[in-house]
Amino acid sequence: MSTAASTSSLEAGHRIVRIEREARKLRVIWGDGHQSVFHYVWLRDNCACAQCGEAGSSQLRIDGLLKMSLDVAPLSAEVDRNGRLTVSWSPDRHVTSFDPDWLRARCYSRAERERRRHKPIHWGKELGNRIPNADFAAAVEDEASRLEAMILLRDYGFVVLRNVPPTPDGLEKVAGMIGYGVRDTYYGRVFHIKVEDNAGLKLSSTQSTILPHNDEGWRAVPLGIVMFHCIEASRDGGGQNYLIDGFRICEVLRAEDPEAFDLLSRVTLKFERSIPGEVEMRSEGKIISLDAEGNVVGLRYPIRFRGPLDIDEDLVEPVYAAIRKLIGLINSGDFDVTFLLQPGEALAFDNHRLLHGRTGFSGRRHIQFGYVDRDDFHLQYRMLARRLGRHADADIVLGRGALA
Repeated sequence: MSTAASTSSLEAGHRIVRIEREARKLRVIWGDGHQSVFHYVWLRDNCACAQCGEAGSSQLRIDGLLKMSLDVAPLSAEVDRNGRLTVSWSPDRHVTSFDPDWLRARCYSRAERERRRHKPIHWGKELGNRIPNADFAAAVEDEASRLEAMILLRDYGFVVLRNVPPTPDGLEKVAGMIGYGVRDTYYGRVFHIKVEDNAGLKLSSTQSTILPHNDEGWRAVPLGIVMFHCIEASRDGGGQNYLIDGFRICEVLRAEDPEAFDLLSRVTLKFERSIPGEVEMRSEGKIISLDAEGNVVGLRYPIRFRGPLDIDEDLVEPVYAAIRKLIGLINSGDFDVTFLLQPGEALAFDNHRLLHGRTGFSGRRHIQFGYVDRDDFHLQYRMLARRLGRHADADIVLGRGALA
């Protein structure tokens, strides 16, 4: 008999009370009263024994579905003495055994899919000085503390880390805590934001205010987690970072102007970045990205680098009006959270969700910054949660980001 591999589940200890065979699907009644429906084709496809896949790696044979009838049906189905669902398939009598926790964690009822979906915490100015923060030294030494810091980044879209060494390798250490190191870009890895006499087009190297934006939206996949590490703060109290929850902004737009929200989540725009002889990047995307259920999962807002509208003529004026409405909300000042990073502090935030800017300042200021891929952050987070037995956290369905 071959068996499906069992993996850690969303919840441990689920018990199958009984099963009921129906046309083309199996109904599973659980000890907590929930009912799951699994189609026979789904159950047969998810056999992960050595014959059907690679046990323990979540990989199925590439040709498995081709060899399987879409009308596959069981000869028998039962709950064995170990509480596993065991199915014998027609016509080859191949046997698949499912761990109940594995099965429940993959129930595809609407209620269970909604329960597994990540619900980010939306916030605005009311957050005040209750800035999500964690002790970097503790997170490095203790995995549970590290996971809690990563959950803050997951839920709020940002976290301030205290007690980061204010040394040249500080940013690299932060990147190693939340990902797999600083990402390389076409202009390097670790950057230094300092005032330069001849800053040219580098607004970050001036003392000027920088309006809210997110980075590198002209890429097909915008850069993921942004990190700022303070080496030297301005002495006049200026140069404060301010953050805006893009998801909150999008929901306000949806409530106040549904037509504008619909346009910005439906119409594809062009984004581009050009520095003669250095950079030539172009991409297409929607300003607001939604998941299949209509939840906001990403915001692409490099408004200065929006290319000329290249859309149906009847959409030109409505889209301009929608973008103007969005810009007005973002720059209203009603949603900002502002704080001053001090030496030894670092800020990490999700560039697919948050907008960031800074206030003007005088004198000197030195900030290191760089990026970590969102995939790397999600991988580190899931692996850590799994090691700590936090399976609900490991199995949560995270939003895909600004990829529409």
